[in-house]
Amino acid sequence: QQRRLPASALYTWVQVDEVQDLNPLQWAIIEGIQAPGAHGVYLGDSEQAIFSFMGASTASLTRLAAGCRLHRLYRNFRSPSYLLNVFVRYAQGNLAPPWPQPPVAARRRRAARGDCELIVVEGTAREERLALLRLLQTRRQRARRARQTAFLLRDNQTAEAGYVEDRLGGF
Repeated sequence: QQRRLPASALYTWVQVDEVQDLNPLQWAIIEGIQAPGAHGVYLGDSEQAIFSFMGASTASLTRLAAGCRLHRLYRNFRSPSYLLNVFVRYAQGNLAPPWPQPPVAARRRRAARGDCELIVVEGTAREERLALLRLLQTRRQRARRARQTAFLLRDNQTAEAGYVEDRLGGF
């Protein structure tokens, strides 16, 4: 049974981050707390969607964009240029991203020795997981755990299954 909140409990301003990961129930809650004519600010990135296994769908971003004024952000403040350039080249070569223009790094920086490593695994998803485990168990990589480490895998299955965490007991 659906209940409506009293008008005094509704919000005239709603701001939601990571909307690419919302499932239909979460969307219904957001819609249920908004006053008629509420101003909504929704932030999301379809390329960061990781909760499809919980019912989230990037189609909701497409529906949302159809009824909103859309602002695209192209400047990346999170990653240095050398790393972002690797991601952009990978995406353009393998994923056909729907970008009107590729992102650019706010920090232009060359990689220092050991900052960026590209290891390509030609084979099955299982072989990719095993190669990742072997890399994580090397002495050099264990010593680097205090630093940030990122992995670009062929799909979300490895991350969603918690395979690496289960095998290594967490990072």
